[in-house]
Amino acid sequence: MRDGAPLSLVGPALLCAAGLTGGEPADVKRQRLLAVVEHHLPPGQVPRVAAFLGEAAHIPFPDDRTSPHAARLNPRLMVDHIRLAWLDWLEAVCRRHPVMLVLEDVHWGDSASVTLIEAALRVLHDRPLLVIALAQPEVDRRFINLWRDRAPQRVHLAPLSSRQSQRLIEYVAGSLPEARTKEMIERAQGNPFFGVRAKPRQRPPRPAHRSDRACLWRGASRRRSARLAACSDD
Repeated sequence: MRDGAPLSLVGPALLCAAGLTGGEPADVKRQRLLAVVEHHLPPGQVPRVAAFLGEAAHIPFPDDRTSPHAARLNPRLMVDHIRLAWLDWLEAVCRRHPVMLVLEDVHWGDSASVTLIEAALRVLHDRPLLVIALAQPEVDRRFINLWRDRAPQRVHLAPLSSRQSQRLIEYVAGSLPEARTKEMIERAQGNPFFGVRAKPRQRPPRPAHRSDRACLWRGASRRRSARLAACSDD
C-alpha cells in the first residue's frame, strides 16, 4: 500500500479487528469481516455495514448482498456510505467495551482516513474511544491542525541521548567499529530513525503470538501499521 493511499490507516485497523493480515484468500477475508460485524450489529444492518467496511478494507463483497455497486460510480456517495458504516460499527463496538485505536506513521497517512477518524472522535465523543496517533514532525505540514477541534493532547518526544542512540544502533546492527558508531550518533542528533537505518544483523525468527485483546497489522507497507484493541474493563 503506497504512502497516502486512500484509507491506508483505517483499512488496516479493520483488518486487525477481523484478525486478518491481508494475505488471506478473498473468501476468508469476507467471512471474517462479516463475522466481526455480525457480532456487534443487529441482522438488519449487517449486510450494508459489512459491504462498505469491506470497501474501506479492500475486501469487496459480491453484488448479491447490499451492494456498494452504485456507490462505486459516485465517489461522494461512496465516501458517505463508508463513513456511515464506519460510525455504525465503531459505535456498536464501543457499546460493548472501551476501544483504543493506535495509528503509526500518520505523516504517511491519507486524508480519507484522517477524516473518518475525526468523524469518530466527533460523533462518539461520549463513548469510550481512545485514539493514539504516532507521527514524525512533518505530519503538521501534511495535515494542518490535525484534529484540532477534538482538543488532542500532544506529546513531543525529546531526542535520544548519545548512550541511548548507541544502544539502539547496537540492537539493530550489532557490534560496529567505534568510529562508525560515533559517526552515526553525531549524524543522528538524537533522531532514532538514523539508528534503525543501520544494517540489521541476522536474528533468529521470533515465534508468532496471537492475543484476543489486541492485534497488529503489518502488510505490504513495512512503515505503516494500525492497531485496534479492546481495552479491559479491569
